[in-house]
Amino acid sequence: MAKVKFPSDNIEADVPVGTPLKKVIEEQGANVHFACSDGRCGTCLVRIIKGMEFLNKRTPNEARTLEMLGTEDDKRLACQVVIEKDGTIEVEGVY
Repeated sequence: MAKVKFPSDNIEADVPVGTPLKKVIEEQGANVHFACSDGRCGTCLVRIIKGMEFLNKRTPNEARTLEMLGTEDDKRLACQVVIEKDGTIEVEGVY
């Protein structure tokens, strides 16, 4: 199990490895918005405060969009993130 925390929303959830971050956000009611959900629009941009090493690598669509947005290495598109390992992950929505 992985622990996913959204400190600014005061949310913590234990989830199984293999869970998409989008599912966690939707089920827990974290303040992250989605539009296209395929890694092209950038609406669901989040900052990974802690635990990037427990997540999948960037998908090609995500990498292109993040490069186009000029984001830092701690940013991900929540719609493309899958929790791949047990650990603690802290996430913050970027508005």
